[in-house]
Formats: sequence, structure tokens, C-alpha cells
Amino acid sequence: MFSQLIKQSHYLLLATGVLAGCSGDSPNTVILAEGPELDVQAPSFLTEGFLDTSNLRPIVQISNGGGLVSMNPNPDGSSWSGTINLPPSNAYRMTVTWVENYNGGELFLASLSADLTVNSDGTAQQSNITAYDSEQFDDDQDNISNLQERRQGSDPYTPATGTAAADGAVANPGNPPPTQTTTPAETDPQMTPGAATDPATETDTVPEDPAGGDDQPNGDEVAADVIVPRVNASDAPIIDGLGVTLNTNEQLGGEWAAAVQVDNSGETLFIDSLMIDKNTDESDGSPFRRWAAMHDGTYLYVLVIVEDDGDRVRDSGSNIFNDDSLELFIDGDNDKETSYDDDDFHRHFPMVQITDDNAATSTGDDAAGPNSTGARLILDYASGPGNGPQGLQNPQRAQDVYELRIELDSADIDLDEAFGFELQINDDDIADNDDGDERDAKWGWKHPSRGNQDVDFTWMNPSYMGTLKLE
Repeated sequence: MFSQLIKQSHYLLLATGVLAGCSGDSPNTVILAEGPELDVQAPSFLTEGFLDTSNLRPIVQISNGGGLVSMNPNPDGSSWSGTINLPPSNAYRMTVTWVENYNGGELFLASLSADLTVNSDGTAQQSNITAYDSEQFDDDQDNISNLQERRQGSDPYTPATGTAAADGAVANPGNPPPTQTTTPAETDPQMTPGAATDPATETDTVPEDPAGGDDQPNGDEVAADVIVPRVNASDAPIIDGLGVTLNTNEQLGGEWAAAVQVDNSGETLFIDSLMIDKNTDESDGSPFRRWAAMHDGTYLYVLVIVEDDGDRVRDSGSNIFNDDSLELFIDGDNDKETSYDDDDFHRHFPMVQITDDNAATSTGDDAAGPNSTGARLILDYASGPGNGPQGLQNPQRAQDVYELRIELDSADIDLDEAFGFELQINDDDIADNDDGDERDAKWGWKHPSRGNQDVDFTWMNPSYMGTLKLE
């Protein structure tokens, strides 16, 4: 059995003790009880009458192998219950995030977290409890939080009059407006000021469309860059950021041994095109980032291995692209248009938690790109900072890993058809403060290298993706 988690107003408190059940507890209670069952009551600031509480739900995430807790509404209409099995003698981080079903998408409103240590006898202890934070969720980047905009009746997806959205605004973990399919007018800082020109405003400076736009053939006529092998579902990898190994030939072993590791020309799947160079000490073509993939007919499994300098940064709030992170791009029907449509996805995945530069992230910590479709992309992911194979540059330092499991149907990927795909890595070095809060470098798989000026086009133009096909 587990101890009681008491949520009073804006705080989540954990008291040591053993519970026999939930009856007779305060109405403002989050409980880990025998089973164990988790009960979550909506906080008072969300039930003041300006929201329809039937559109609210909590996302409860237990890090370090705990996973996402499936929560179901109770008959009272203001609380939710779920179950989670947590192995004893372990430490976890629990995050509760409140989300509103708003205009067909999910609008993130407020979140809190606490460290949870489960002892060998099943009792639990808490530490590092945070207050509810709503300021981190600001989809239109106008410095007015989603929660405040809902309270005052303004549109959380449109900047308030007299304010400008922050350059390079990246949507928070909630989806952008379902109708948003065009590139925002403002310049994203992923484009270096004074270097490359924003292709959204001056198309005559955009490099030639690498995929050919509407002339791109479909179906079996498409020449895929990579053929992704199929495995039995029982042989699929566990998405936990652990257990990634290389053999003496630098080939993947263990649960990722069956994954494709080279493209159709036999080249290793390196993410080695240097797109943005602020202050990196590496050169274009550096072999320190690679990926692999497999599928089981239902899910696409993707592994990314990154060798870094050991500095893992998460200090840029919702602008995950300015921290150590992975960017995923998918064009479900491979139409390779020059603007995003209903099956074009762009997601950001941080390497570490915003509260702890050494803690792995997992499902729920990701964010949608500004032009990504509002359709739901069903996926699981986990990072493993320092949990990967031995480093190439420094054998004493293990590499970082990202693991993804993407539901094919939700990505509009057909088993018999090619689809667009791209992976890009952002690198931020904590030891270098000359660039402020910006990343130091960005690397891509299929995206062209920078040459003598920074380039970053895939977030606006899906035709810059590569092409995959499932075996």
C-alpha cells in the first residue's frame, strides 16, 4: 500500500502513512491507496464557474518507469480515478497536469509535481513539491497564460491585442488550433537573424524544393530512402530509455537488434547535417547522432542515440527547441507539400525534465510544433540521459537515447505506402552562456547542411522530409 497524497488548493502534499481506503478523506485529496488506486480532485481554481468541468481531465505521469496513469471520471463529475503499479524501493517523479477539451484540441492549463519515494515496505515519502504552475502554458505566446485567457474569456490561440507572439513560438504540449495549417507570419528563431531568410515571407530565397512538391510520385513509385523492417509484436522494444547496447561492430544489439540502421545505399542513419551553428565545436558530418527503426504492423518504433558533452539543458520553458531535444516530423501520405496539412506532424521531445537536468523525460513532456496538424498523434516516448552505449569521443561517458513508439493509424501511415519522415537534434551547452537561452547547434537527417549560413526549413515546409516505407 502507498501513502496519501493530499492536494490543498495550489499544492500537492504527501504524508507518510498507510491507507486502508479512500472513504472519509477530504474532498481535496489525491490518494495512492491499496491496489494501488489514484484519486484526483479538480483544484478549486478550475471550478470557479468560468470552465465547463466536464471538459477537464487530469494527465498523471509517473516518471522513471512508472508511465502514464489511465484516469477515468467518477460519478461526482469533479474527480478522476486510475491505477498504477509502482515497484517498491524506487524513486519517482509524479506530475499532474490539467487539460481542457477546447475547440477540438487539448488546452493545457496548470501542472504540479512532487518527488515520490516508495520504500521496500510499500510506504511512500515526498519531497520537492511544487506549486501549481499555469504560466508555462501559453499557446499563443502573448505572455498571458492559457488559464488566464480562459478566465477572462479571450482566445488562448490568438495573441492579445497590443502584444506580439514570441519569435519561434512553439505550441505547448496541447495541440494547436485544429484550423491552423499555415505558417505564422513572424520569424522563428530557428532561423538565425541576419543569416537565412524566412521562407514563409520571401519564397524567392528558399532553396529548391527537395521533394518536388505536387510532382512527387505516390505509392509504389516512390523511391524510399529507408525500408523499415517488420518484427513480431512480442519482439518489439520496451519504451523506457534503457537497455540500448552496441556490439563490437557498433551495431545495435538486444531489443533493437532487428531495427534498420542503414539507408538503401548502405549509409549509416546519421543525423549529421549541421543546420544551425551558434557555437558548436563540431563540424558538418560528425558521426555522433544516429537513428534506427522497426515496426510491428501497428506501431513504428524509433531509436535515436546522441553523444553529447554531458551537459543536458532544459531551461527554455515551452521553447523546447532551444534545449537538448529531439524533433520528429511525419508526413503520413507523403504528399510532400510545401505547407502543413492534416497529416503532417511535428513534435518536440526534451532530453531531461525542466525541474532536473539529469532526470529522464517520458510521455507527456513533448510539445507540438507551431504548424503541426491538430490531429491527435498517439505515441509513447522515453529519454535516457546517460543510459546509452559507451561514448565514441569519451568512453567513460555513456551516450543519451530517445525511444519512440508511434501508432501508425494515428499518423495516417499506410502499411503499403511511403510516408515522409525526418529527425532533427537540438544541442544546448550549459557551459556556454554567450548565446543566452538559445541552442548551440541543430542537426538533421535529410535536411540540407547550412553551408555558410544557418538553415531550418522542415518546421515550415514538409517537403524537406525524407521518405520511409514499411516492410
